[in-house]
Amino acid sequence: EDPIFSGDKFDVCTDKGTYDAVSLSPEDPTQKRQTYVSHVHRLLKDSGLLVITSCNWTKDELLEHFSSGFVSVDEIKHPTFQFGGKTGTTTTSVVFRKKDSR
Repeated sequence: EDPIFSGDKFDVCTDKGTYDAVSLSPEDPTQKRQTYVSHVHRLLKDSGLLVITSCNWTKDELLEHFSSGFVSVDEIKHPTFQFGGKTGTTTTSVVFRKKDSR
């Protein structure tokens, strides 16, 4: 087993840009995103929390990307703006809870 995953598990992990950077990989970004989700899942204790902030993904996209191992439990609100009749934000923050592996 990879030594990164052989140690303690965490109650909370935070991400402020790592997932965005992984997503911009020119070589197989979909696989790299899936690997990221898998690794964060392995680092967290059962029912552990992931707090992720993204400038590249919408809430709905993050919910889809993390749905295999996480459930959304909250969203951190950010200032909104309107353009072309639509309301949006430049940043999205979602709090996920790890689905128990039991």
